[in-house]
Amino acid sequence: MGRKTNATNKKASGKHTTLTDTSAPVYNFICKIPEVSSVSAGQIKMNLPNAPHRIIIKEMTGCLSIKIRSTKSIQELKIYSQSLENVKRILEEKYS
Repeated sequence: MGRKTNATNKKASGKHTTLTDTSAPVYNFICKIPEVSSVSAGQIKMNLPNAPHRIIIKEMTGCLSIKIRSTKSIQELKIYSQSLENVKRILEEKYS
């Protein structure tokens, strides 16, 4: 899977702070969005079958869920904001 980094930002929340190489740039971009109040990094599912890199954005009650797929792993980030629709639009423009 490669090197792992930790989510070290004032917007980080939750106990799990490890990010994959693929998730780290997305996490850093999200933290720069002014409307974002916090970001929670989910667990990393590893040793999955090979698949292309992709990002899936879903609206949930009270947050956005972003699943970041790398070649053999997947990690979910949850984004909290008072303006979820605006944050979702910014992410879709960047990653779609």
